[in-house]
Amino acid sequence: MNPVFSIIIPLFNREKLIVDTIGSLLAQSETNWEALIVDDGSTDRSREVVRQYSDQDPRIILLERPAERRKGPSACRNIGFESARGDYIFYLDSDDLLEEHFCENAAFEFREDPELDFLGVQCIYFSMNTDELLDHSYQPDFHDDEIKVHYIEKSLRVQTESFCWRKSFLDRYQNHWPEDQRVGEDRVCYYRILTRPCFGSWAKSKVQVFHRSGNPSGIENDQLTPQVNRNPQYAKERTLTAKRLIDAFIDSDALSSASEKLLLDNALCTLRGVLSYNHTDIAKDAFQQIVSFANRVNRPEYLRKAKTYMRLAWVFRFHRIPFVEKCYRIIRGFFTRGEK
Repeated sequence: MNPVFSIIIPLFNREKLIVDTIGSLLAQSETNWEALIVDDGSTDRSREVVRQYSDQDPRIILLERPAERRKGPSACRNIGFESARGDYIFYLDSDDLLEEHFCENAAFEFREDPELDFLGVQCIYFSMNTDELLDHSYQPDFHDDEIKVHYIEKSLRVQTESFCWRKSFLDRYQNHWPEDQRVGEDRVCYYRILTRPCFGSWAKSKVQVFHRSGNPSGIENDQLTPQVNRNPQYAKERTLTAKRLIDAFIDSDALSSASEKLLLDNALCTLRGVLSYNHTDIAKDAFQQIVSFANRVNRPEYLRKAKTYMRLAWVFRFHRIPFVEKCYRIIRGFFTRGEK
């Protein structure tokens, strides 16, 4: 009998955190699932830890990314999907946790509505453990029939765990994760799909996942640290994400006045971020994206904003000077010390 759920997890150097993630799978009230854990060339004991579980439980399947496939979580997710046998698909990161009734509740929603292509998932943020919930969990206020409109006209905010999918629907999109991307790949993947004909539902009271915000030592998420932001490759990835989001909308019938504004605001935010870390050459590419798209959709006000950003690039760079940045963190810590 095929499993009801296929949970696909890319894995890289998470020998400690993957134990908690697997524990949340083993605690599921729906027991007919498979977990496809795809190792991305870990250099710690991650593979050995997962293998200990898979030797005892056939539902846990350890796969390894072949050397000829590009390194990164996108390739691992595509590899997992290629082997998936479940009726429903969920992509889970190796440091996040499933709520105990996740599979049971999601399967119920899909069975109740055969037309349903995907479910919106409520992400509950936590720090070190689920007893330490954070106050920025994503709980958008919209109705089931507005879910797609919400994401393509009001918010480009998605992450790996934002959606749960019917496999027969995803079968239309082989290799749907962009394997040449390691930053923003979830946004590109999901918006390429959402801008095509599909139907989803928001089940915020029933379908939940715990999303780890930061690592166990309390350090900010790796992608948000100044060291990573200063990396030109990260800046290129951000710019590529903004371009591919625009391409996804242009190639579909989802482009509207609201989505135009959303895409241009996102592109401006990307330009501002790239400029703030002095990636001048990459900023030129980001600027050209805005010029091209703004001209195409006749939004001259965004051309003016982009030109102003380029002229005043030093303003964005100023607050990234290490001394100024350190002072900012100290001041911010002083004023937010009572929030902990």
